[in-house]
Amino acid sequence: MWKENNPRPHAATYALVTRQLAFAQNGIEVKPHADIYSYVFKRKGKTLLTIWAFSKDLVDAKIDMPSDWTAVDLMGKHFSGKKGESSFKLNDRPYFIELSAPQKEVADAVAKGSYAMPQITLAMNRKNGSTMNVFVQNKTNSELEAEVSLNGSAMQKVKLPPLANVPVPFECKPGKVPLKAVALVGKVKYELTRPEELYMVERLDHAPAMDGTLKGFEN
Repeated sequence: MWKENNPRPHAATYALVTRQLAFAQNGIEVKPHADIYSYVFKRKGKTLLTIWAFSKDLVDAKIDMPSDWTAVDLMGKHFSGKKGESSFKLNDRPYFIELSAPQKEVADAVAKGSYAMPQITLAMNRKNGSTMNVFVQNKTNSELEAEVSLNGSAMQKVKLPPLANVPVPFECKPGKVPLKAVALVGKVKYELTRPEELYMVERLDHAPAMDGTLKGFEN
């Protein structure tokens, strides 16, 4: 961490994090969103909130803070705010926020906060020769209802438990047509389009011997 008797930047960051988390105990993990990370600790008669986002881009967040608060960012910059709704710009660098409010009240406030991130994400994976699964991941800590379609098919309604990744099956034979999944959550529309790449595999006449020679795997 040191070079020519001078601390490198990560040494200063390590020292800051160590100071902020000193004497912190009884941590509670709070997941308001799949990509928002937060822990709430008790520390010396007060509450310490750490919060960040799994994102390089800034994420707008609004939290109804239950008391006045003071904070420091990962660069050591101090700032503060009053009780009530406070706005933050989150990314992958955590904030350390101290409040006089009880731990549970702070945890509840974070869980109920507003975060400008997608409620769901879509992915696709072929289940077999006739079925394609559209995976719908609920990125929030609340149950959602979605309508999902593949390549213009009839919409399927599905309930999404908090933070769950739910497969929705559709009849879909292999082909060269690009696959297009559409999902509606309320009035918000999500889309995913991608080609399906299939590769021919020759069937072996018999199973190769597993004797370490790799004979039978030449092609």
